[in-house]
Amino acid sequence: MAMTIDQIAGLLEELDLSYQHQDGYLFLTMETQVYRDPEKNDDRALTLMIELMEDGEFFTLMAPRAYFVLGGHQDAFLRACARVQWRTKLVQFEWDASDGEVRPIIELPLEDARLTRRQLQRCIQALCSIIDKYHECLLRAAKEGVVVLPGDDPVDGAGPPIAGTAAPAAGAPDGPAASDPAFLARVKAVLAARGDGADAAADGGGSGASGGASGAGGGASGASGGDQDTGPPTML
Repeated sequence: MAMTIDQIAGLLEELDLSYQHQDGYLFLTMETQVYRDPEKNDDRALTLMIELMEDGEFFTLMAPRAYFVLGGHQDAFLRACARVQWRTKLVQFEWDASDGEVRPIIELPLEDARLTRRQLQRCIQALCSIIDKYHECLLRAAKEGVVVLPGDDPVDGAGPPIAGTAAPAAGAPDGPAASDPAFLARVKAVLAARGDGADAAADGGGSGASGGASGAGGGASGASGGDQDTGPPTML
């Protein structure tokens, strides 16, 4: 039951999203609130590309050439990307070391299933809103080598201990021992910090895609929560 690129195009049409079909790929340009395209005179626009692989059994949504990072702060930028992945759902980052291109990407193995309109809507919404939310943090990492995410985050992961936990004893090995009574509390705190990420979108996103770009962003569905609550991305 493999998908075809024409079927994906049909889902975009149901979401009232304009696209271009070129060489087996689908391209669409979404308006952003914060992100600026480095190759288009800093336009507030994010170009997305949809690709089907493995005979239609593997779906990919990416933002090609979203960033270019080389030089002394590239490691800080990649640490920032890793922290964004830790805090959010779906979106990952690919980095081409040859030219510094960074591609935010969402990949889904379809296998014997078919992508639904709601799944496609959530993927588009997630990628656009997460990049919007963390764009300034990523730029600061690339330009200044400083890794700070929104909220009460430590710089480069080095911050005060979680409340209620004791500092490690001198000479103790790295990482918690199995007998550490505060270990579970620390794990729960980490999991709570990862709570960003549009659980509500799974319940409501795509339930009435209409009116141009409102379909991609959740529209009247009320998708909200975590990193995907910055408002609906819109078509240019």
